[in-house]
Amino acid sequence: MIRRYIRYGISAICLLLGWACQQEQLTEAAKGVLRISLTDAAWGVETKATPQELEDEVMGLFQIAVRNSAGYTLFEGDLTEPEVALPEGLYTVRAAYGTEQPLALDTPYYLGELSNVQIKAGKTTPITITCQVMNALLSIDWSNRTKFDQTYSDYGVQVKVGNASVTLRPDNTQSAYIQAGTPFSLTFVGTVRASQNQITTPLTDTKIPASLAAGDHCTLTLNIDSQTALQVQKADIDRTTIQESIPVEWLPAPTVTAQGFENNQLSFYETDAPVAQLNFDLSGKLQEMAFTLALDAESPYADLNGDYTLSTLTSEQKGRLIRAGFILPNINVQAGACLSLSGFLSNLLADNERELTNQITLTHLKANGRDIEQPLTYTITVKKPEMRIALPDYAIYTKQFTINPCELTGGKESTLRAGLKYQYRLSGTEEWQDCNDLNQHRFAEQPTERSFEVRAIYRNALTSNVVSGTLEQEAQTPNANMDEWTASTRDVKVTGISTKQRPFYSPWNDHVEHWWDTNNNESMLQEVTAAYLDYKCFPTTCYVTDGKGGYAAQTRSVATNAWNSEAQSAGKKRGIIYAGETDYDGNRSEGRAFASRPTGLTFDYMYESYDNERFGVYIDLLNETEVIATGSYESLNGASAETFTQQMVPLTYMNETVKATSIKISFYSVAKEDSPATRKVDATIPAGTYTIYGGSVLTIDNIQLIYDK
Repeated sequence: MIRRYIRYGISAICLLLGWACQQEQLTEAAKGVLRISLTDAAWGVETKATPQELEDEVMGLFQIAVRNSAGYTLFEGDLTEPEVALPEGLYTVRAAYGTEQPLALDTPYYLGELSNVQIKAGKTTPITITCQVMNALLSIDWSNRTKFDQTYSDYGVQVKVGNASVTLRPDNTQSAYIQAGTPFSLTFVGTVRASQNQITTPLTDTKIPASLAAGDHCTLTLNIDSQTALQVQKADIDRTTIQESIPVEWLPAPTVTAQGFENNQLSFYETDAPVAQLNFDLSGKLQEMAFTLALDAESPYADLNGDYTLSTLTSEQKGRLIRAGFILPNINVQAGACLSLSGFLSNLLADNERELTNQITLTHLKANGRDIEQPLTYTITVKKPEMRIALPDYAIYTKQFTINPCELTGGKESTLRAGLKYQYRLSGTEEWQDCNDLNQHRFAEQPTERSFEVRAIYRNALTSNVVSGTLEQEAQTPNANMDEWTASTRDVKVTGISTKQRPFYSPWNDHVEHWWDTNNNESMLQEVTAAYLDYKCFPTTCYVTDGKGGYAAQTRSVATNAWNSEAQSAGKKRGIIYAGETDYDGNRSEGRAFASRPTGLTFDYMYESYDNERFGVYIDLLNETEVIATGSYESLNGASAETFTQQMVPLTYMNETVKATSIKISFYSVAKEDSPATRKVDATIPAGTYTIYGGSVLTIDNIQLIYDK
């Protein structure tokens, strides 16, 4: 069967042909093998069909002639053998299909010839012969058939060359094949529907060429105007190719190129959305496609599993496939025919626990009456992007923690980050909670259960590793309300008299650890003369009632030098209460072990300023020997406070990438950089009232560390 017409612009036919001719008179030593490929002169695309793909009946229609350099024909016949043996030498090889006639319907004739083909003994010589259509074609475009059917009951265009004629009618798709360069005439013939009269109207429009060259394809478009006058609307001439006139059985079977696949396998991370499609290489228009979906049971499209045939798809089936992301080809298309999978892949979701495997099997792909040899199965694996988080210890405070941004491997990072959330759950609870600031969470109050877990999660389904952490304790200093004290005495040797005892006070007792200390040992000398007993052996710090049933710490400047001379300032000690310890000789060791990181400190104070002095409060938070945060407060010069006033001291962090190991807190009756002053005054302490040389007095109560994060 001859197929007449496949539209211009399709890639040219490719026929790989081989044959053999056994010639008994040739010796084995003189033989060489000739193998031929044909290409289309218009496009030059080599065939994909091999001799093994062509049936003997089809190969028998193709005629080959081989002549030697002397003009003798050594082989002439069809291509029913895989090889031909020839002696060494130069040859001319001619390939022909059909018989050239002046005029006929659908009778293609094409020809190709190659000269100076050298055959060598013992070797196979491949050659390519460029063929071209030797006929001219004439076709009628009946796109205005409705008008013709209304006017005529039977009609057509008669093509005449010499005494031969053929008629082209609207009910078939045949073309007239005309010998190239031969003049032809056209006549419209028909039966008028209203009168049943026979008419013959010669078509003499100047648009119609007098003759056509080899390979020309002239298509006439006819029309009937409002007065039923016949018109030649246009005459288009295109170049035809072998493929337009060759038997469809000669065309290669459809093949498939799986774009994006490797060995029919495609593996990707969710959100990668790779470009993937099954491209169809067709030698004719697509006639049918059928496929089977076997999607993973966990796939959101598992309900699509089943068999599909393109020509019989229901509207409901087609709609579901399109919504899933498939782009289906259309029947009767050739160029660009494909099954696009990119949209479908972009909709596929991964599983949190395992890779999901989906299969698409192309069971049928038909064009030019031929189908793929066997079903083709394509496997698609969807993987979960790798997500990993970390929660450094230093990123965990008392009410707040910050998770390191999730490390992502695989997948489209921008898409993943846009849909990524961070979550936590306290120990002993099952439900995960979203962090209230992306990868950071802050509790309004420190929860009772300080241990917790964190993770990252994408689209509420794919999770990262789980990391544990523990909130820092909102630790406070022991005896922060200054209610616990130990009152004792200090033995002082009085020169020339005896040992006397003087009152001594320590800010701890059996109920609270020794965490705070004072510089009392610095102001109470081990040996004094009787004349200086009071003001040289007086504690800087003691407790006083706070007016609320408790106590407060009171620290003052005192003189330890002879006669309290103003010139002897080195003997004047400012009062200090601090976190640390003072030995018997007055040597201070500042700082206490501390593992929390406060953001500030508040305290209540009263202050009696002497000589326009100011008091100072100083805080340092350390990691080993490094100060990681610091804060201080120094009152205004001469500013006294007769009633308790609360003051806040914020901490400024210089390094938040390490934990705290210790803390220093100190309260000075006179700021660090200032020199204390004293005068003769009566000082009342729990043990009584003493006349001393004293200066500014600072009273401290209700010390509290603040934790804002």
